[in-house]
Amino acid sequence: DALMISINGKIPNIYEKMYRTDLTNQFSTLELFHVKREDSTTYICQTFETQTILCQYNLVVLIKPEAPSLTIDEENIQEYQTVKLTCSSLNGNPPPRYTWYRNGTLVTSLNQQVSTTDITSIYTFNVSRFDNQVKYECQISNQALAVPLRVEQYLHVKYRPYTEIVAQPSMLLNEKIIGIESHEQKLA
Repeated sequence: DALMISINGKIPNIYEKMYRTDLTNQFSTLELFHVKREDSTTYICQTFETQTILCQYNLVVLIKPEAPSLTIDEENIQEYQTVKLTCSSLNGNPPPRYTWYRNGTLVTSLNQQVSTTDITSIYTFNVSRFDNQVKYECQISNQALAVPLRVEQYLHVKYRPYTEIVAQPSMLLNEKIIGIESHEQKLA
């Protein structure tokens, strides 16, 4: 970033706690101490007189992302409603990769929509009664993590009861149940 760290192996006093160089007739080294995200850049070694670039290194400081959080945009979820699950994680470098699971199975359906930024992944879908008590998981990973981080939530979907009325065949007429007033009618 156009910052000169060392000239002929000498480091200015203000950088002594951050860098160390070693210069011989055959090679030159640069050590960085306590690297931070801001140290991610391209480092160039070049001759002072001719400005010839001898080598160039791109440093990427890997940072573990924070543990993810998973929120549901609705507390009172009804069947056939659109729901958004939001998985968030901060401070990862590179930004984490987000993966969604439904009851332990990777979500790959084209009917659902996932939109992702560096710090969030939003999974949008229409719920049905079959999503009630289903575990949704968000997994994040990046190169700084040895093991991906996971967070989970269970959906609680409210839905109308499913009923099936079965009548005796003799009581059906064009799919209508026929009953006689003041007589007992059995529906099973």
